[in-house]
Amino acid sequence: MQAEQHSTTEDGPVAEGIERLDEQRCWSLLEESEIGRLAVRVGDGVDVFPVNFACIDHRIVLRTTHGAKLNALTVHPDVAFEIDGDDAGWRWSVVLKGRARTPELTTELQQLHEQRLFSYSPQTKSAYVVIDPVSVTGRRFLQRLEFDAP
Repeated sequence: MQAEQHSTTEDGPVAEGIERLDEQRCWSLLEESEIGRLAVRVGDGVDVFPVNFACIDHRIVLRTTHGAKLNALTVHPDVAFEIDGDDAGWRWSVVLKGRARTPELTTELQQLHEQRLFSYSPQTKSAYVVIDPVSVTGRRFLQRLEFDAP
């Protein structure tokens, strides 16, 4: 059995065969995507919500209902947001860490409303959430089936 080699980057160890995506590519993937996962601290734990979103001016914007997710964001605004996908056999993942907030300025709310951000959910989503990024990182690797030889 061959030992797995690791190199260290500023965001932790990366196994051989895994490439880091530069920030520009991460933003491109975020701009091209519409479904992601929002990780939020809820009480003593963490919950993950699938959401549809838009990337507007290097911010993540989504709509939600008044409920557990929105309440959690107001108490614990530090969040993680993740998207993933594949492109011609390459699997990739982008993680954005940031601070969530509900826009309060009428001008910002009007600008967001003009974006016509939709929701796949049958529920009415009357509240906007904006995630201002602190960091964005991404990785990709060529898909390899578990039973393939290294």
